[in-house]
Amino acid sequence: MADDVLLTGAIPHAEAITYLAAADVAVVPSVAESFSRVVVEAAAVGTPAVVTRTTGVSDYVAAHEAGLVVDPRSGAAIAEALQELLGDRAAWKGYSRRATAMAPAFSSERIADDLLRLYGAALGSPARAHAQTR
Repeated sequence: MADDVLLTGAIPHAEAITYLAAADVAVVPSVAESFSRVVVEAAAVGTPAVVTRTTGVSDYVAAHEAGLVVDPRSGAAIAEALQELLGDRAAWKGYSRRATAMAPAFSSERIADDLLRLYGAALGSPARAHAQTR
């Protein structure tokens, strides 16, 4: 396995997307995390993820089949998920394709548009979508 895993240590933030794009899988074994932005960043470049069900992004990963969701604190579950993702190239390509399709839902523009609509509804006035005002 040592030949297949690269432990880089700290890397400059500007280079992170290059590493995510080169990765076969992004593993986020957090026990508790409100939302893991790295999963969305990995998805944007077609890298599927293995995440624990205790992360805020796990529901999205599961719903979009953009990776695999495992129990927290289970190295065995992570290993099994990695074997499933990496052991079948055709299946991996499907996860990669679905990950790429999931990522735009988390773009800054999409989030801003959603917030404008929510605030408009809360204020009792129709909010114009951000995309329409450009």
